[in-house]
Amino acid sequence: MLHCTNSSLALFILQAYDLKWYKLISPDWVIHGGSQSGYDVSAKIPPGTSKADYRLMLQRLLADRFHLVVHRESRELPVYSLVPGTGKPKLILSSSPAPPGPRCATSMVKNHFHWACHNTLLKDLAGNLETLFWNDVIDETGLNSEYDFTLDFIPTEEWQGRVGWSPSSAIADDTPTLDTAISAQLGLKLKREKRPVQVLVFDKAEKNPTEN
Repeated sequence: MLHCTNSSLALFILQAYDLKWYKLISPDWVIHGGSQSGYDVSAKIPPGTSKADYRLMLQRLLADRFHLVVHRESRELPVYSLVPGTGKPKLILSSSPAPPGPRCATSMVKNHFHWACHNTLLKDLAGNLETLFWNDVIDETGLNSEYDFTLDFIPTEEWQGRVGWSPSSAIADDTPTLDTAISAQLGLKLKREKRPVQVLVFDKAEKNPTEN
């Protein structure tokens, strides 16, 4: 059973096309949800439905009810690569089973983020970094073991602007920016370049869907 309340159209598109949020190119109204512009959807999912079939069903629902039209294309977008630094990586090989809960726990200390990671692959660290850059982050370190590490950093100005957050001037905090923290605390480095990235482009849809 699929049951969503006050959800944005973008949420359904991301599910239907198995898409990361930053790879959807669409107008703002598609992204916004909530009581003023969100949608309620209830649909029966037959038992045993595969993920692939579920996505096809959701694509058909969006086409039928919203008259959604999208297309895929390749665009030159920023891509970040996590690569070795100039010295030895400052990572501790995990020597015990992972504790219960998420492998990387996030908390706020003063005005900065604190990531405490256990039994974590660097490809998963790269995935976490995508939430801060809103772009692909690729692990190119060549390190395939599980590691324990912490990372303390001030998030990027771009991220702060997107979410409307900024450190308070009332709380002193000399924590480094993300790039500096990755270098100083992990012994790694972020490399930036533009590469072709497959995105999904919104063409059209009805704001008022066809009801039952």
